[in-house]
Amino acid sequence: MALDAHILLAPHFPALLLEARAGREGAAVRALHQAGARWRESGVQVVVALSAAWDEVGPFQVDNGARHKSLLDMKGVKVEVRYACDGWVELANALHENGIDNGLPVEAVHRGMDHGISVPMSLLFPEGDRRVVPLSTSRRAPEDWHLWGEVVRETCRGAGARVALLIGGSISYDPEGYAQGRDRALGADLDRAVLGRLEAGDWAGLHALPTDLLAAARPQCGLRHLWFIEGVLGGKGAGRILAHERLPSIGSAVVEFSLPD
Repeated sequence: MALDAHILLAPHFPALLLEARAGREGAAVRALHQAGARWRESGVQVVVALSAAWDEVGPFQVDNGARHKSLLDMKGVKVEVRYACDGWVELANALHENGIDNGLPVEAVHRGMDHGISVPMSLLFPEGDRRVVPLSTSRRAPEDWHLWGEVVRETCRGAGARVALLIGGSISYDPEGYAQGRDRALGADLDRAVLGRLEAGDWAGLHALPTDLLAAARPQCGLRHLWFIEGVLGGKGAGRILAHERLPSIGSAVVEFSLPD
């Protein structure tokens, strides 16, 4: 099997890079450095990386470029996110074709890596010495996400190289609300509710979160990036929470999932 047994949900706020560059290792930076060391030891050669910051209306998108550079897509931050690495055209094209063959709308594009991928990759593999295939999120139904997760899993299993899956995304995400003085406690409530369900492997409970909490706490991309993980796992399996950190308006966690045998 060429798919690494571990799947990682990772935070993507650029302040993590400031921490790392200053030699300060908070819980999230430490967890990502350790995960990168485990992936390197297990022989990971390629990272298929879904960015919750690349949220599109319409088809799922796969970047099939041969070389990726980071997009400078965040204004007003104190650190520039610059990362470059090779892509893998053949795997990206296989994901595109297999998605279509399974009845899903999938597009192949050339876009580059936004901070949803380049920030965690900078901490996992700072030398840029692993190939990356970037994926978007899409505003589609859970059923489409579950099937897409299955397609990605099975395509990566036949890739001919050791592949790891990275999901760069937060849980609560309301920077505009912070500027407007919205209640920050609601974001913390959402973080606890989501992480509790991930840790218990309660995927049905994730879909049954109270609508008033979701509306008030503003989850990133409607938590669709977590539906992808559910699809990859086949709806079975719990997450291991390695770190949880909050900015004033953003709640993120490093969570590791293991594929069922």
